[in-house]
Amino acid sequence: MIDAVLEDSAHYILFACNFYAHKPTTVIGVIPTLYCVLHASAFLINMTQDCHNPALGSLKRQLSRVKDNQQQLLRIVASAEIFVMPIVIMQLFTGQCGSILTPLVYYQFLMLRYMSRRNPYVRNAFTELKIAVNQLIYRPGCPLFIRNIVSKAMAMIERLSPLQYQPSS
Repeated sequence: MIDAVLEDSAHYILFACNFYAHKPTTVIGVIPTLYCVLHASAFLINMTQDCHNPALGSLKRQLSRVKDNQQQLLRIVASAEIFVMPIVIMQLFTGQCGSILTPLVYYQFLMLRYMSRRNPYVRNAFTELKIAVNQLIYRPGCPLFIRNIVSKAMAMIERLSPLQYQPSS
C-alpha cells in the first residue's frame, strides 16, 4: 500500500481530488496540462515512429521539439507545484479556497512529490530556489530585517520538509 502511494500517479490523484471543489486558478491547471502534453507527445512519438507518411513530418518535428524540451517542462511543472502552495494559502485567507483542508492536503502532495523516487525535479527546484533566495538575502544591499524574516521562513520550511524515502531492502 505504501509503495502505491509513493507512485507519481497516486500523487496526481490526490492533486485532482484536492482541487476538485477549488476555485479555478491558472497555475493549478498548468501542472496537469503540461503533464498531459508530455505524455501525449511520448505516446504520439511511439505511434508515428514506424509511419513514413510525409504528411506526418510537421507533427513529428513538433513532437521532437517537445521531447527535446522535456527537462525544461518538468522543471516548470516542479516550480509550479511549489508556487501553488503560497497561492493556496493566500486564497484560504481571502475566502477563495475550496476548503480549509486544501492547504493541508496540498502540503501532503508536496511532501510526496519531494520524496518521489522517479522524479527529482521538485527536490531540485526547492534546492535551486533556496540557493537563489540565499543569494538575494545575503547581498550587502538587503536590509537586515528582511534577511532575518526570510531566514526564519526558510528555517521553518526546512523543518517541514520530509526526510528522504529509503526503500526497504
